[in-house]
Amino acid sequence: MKYLAIVALLALGACSGTAEVRATNALAISCDAFATALDQVTPLRKQGKISADNVKRVDAAIAVVTPVCSKSGAVVDPATAIGVVRQGIDLVNQVRSTL
Repeated sequence: MKYLAIVALLALGACSGTAEVRATNALAISCDAFATALDQVTPLRKQGKISADNVKRVDAAIAVVTPVCSKSGAVVDPATAIGVVRQGIDLVNQVRSTL
């Protein structure tokens, strides 16, 4: 009986660690996707093909996403961080789709 309790505790601990690793990986993937979206918009910005309003929107997204992806911001949980990054990706993709 004692053995089963120990195994159950170890299994629960492993599951929580796995969930944390998955969340961290999902955040890293989201941050990489944001960087890729920016890579696609940056040349267009340099060529002057993006309006001043859209440049401001992209700059605002960068200002919000960068602290999350660089881990310098105070993030409550990975799901919130991933949501912030995905909103940034959506915004950059919207700007790109208007061209």
